Amino acid sequence: GVTGVQTCALPIYALATLDIALPTPNDTKTHFVHVSARMRGDGRIHVIEAARHHSHLMSSLVDCNAIAILVPGGSYGVGESANIIIVDADALGDS
Repeated sequence: GVTGVQTCALPIYALATLDIALPTPNDTKTHFVHVSARMRGDGRIHVIEAARHHSHLMSSLVDCNAIAILVPGGSYGVGESANIIIVDADALGDS
C-alpha cells in the first residue's frame, strides 16, 4: 500500500426509524441530510438528530454519523423510516 493512505469499506446503507421529523422542501430533488443515528434496544437503527445546514454551523456536523436520503414525495415523520448511509458505524453505539 501507499504510505499514509488508508483503505475504507464500501458505504453501509440501512433503513432507519425516525425519532424526529425530517421535513423536505416541496421540490423534485433528492435531499441529503447529515444526521445522528444510534442503535436502540429494539435492534433497529434510529435517527435521533439532524444537523442544521447553514454555512456558519459547521460545529453541528460533529456528532453526525450518517446521511439521510430524502426522496421527492417521501414522508419522513416521527416513527416513519428513511434510508441512510452510515459513515461512522462505530458511533452507532447502543443507547
